[in-house]
Amino acid sequence: MSNSAKKTSTFGTINFSGKLVNPKRDWPILLFLSVVFILISVGFDVYMYLQISSGNMYVTISKNELVIESLDSSTLQNILNDFENKKANIADLKIDNLVDPSI
Repeated sequence: MSNSAKKTSTFGTINFSGKLVNPKRDWPILLFLSVVFILISVGFDVYMYLQISSGNMYVTISKNELVIESLDSSTLQNILNDFENKKANIADLKIDNLVDPSI
């Protein structure tokens, strides 16, 4: 190796002489991006907290406005009967003693 330290990895040659990896340059960038990310996260959290606490985020409906749709029991029973009929038809189609034609 020459004066510049080089390391070969699976991604190619990494030059430690300051071109690709430079700790004096990379650490401040990393710390700056971390601080920016934390500030954005805190800002978003404060925004969400204020929206939820003011009541603008979620709209509530009173019980008088709420209409619950109920199921029609006769239609539901007809559907269940259809499935039972299909189940019985499939059970009738099953043959118990099958002969292997390759024997």
